[in-house]
This record gives sequence, C-alpha cells and structure tokens, in this order.
Amino acid sequence: SLENLFVTPSKSSRGRRRINHIRIFNATLEQFENAEIEHLNTVGINPVI
Repeated sequence: SLENLFVTPSKSSRGRRRINHIRIFNATLEQFENAEIEHLNTVGINPVI
C-alpha cells in the first residue's frame, strides 16, 4: 500500500564510501619513486581498490 512507502526504515547506513583518488595517487607515486612497484606489474591485483 501507499503507506508502506513512507515507513521509517529500521536499518541505517553510512552510505557509500568515497574513494580518495588524491591519496591513492600520492601513495602510488611514493611507491614508484621508492622503486616499490613490483606489485603493480601483477595482472591479478587491482591497486586502486
């Protein structure tokens, strides 16, 4: 029924986690500059997540 659309939810959530692209870029750049990039050559790993 229409009333079910306006019921207060019983669960709450903090929402989607935002990805901090700048932090990821800076961490990757630091690893590159320190020659710690062996894991970036692995095909099975997604370094962004």
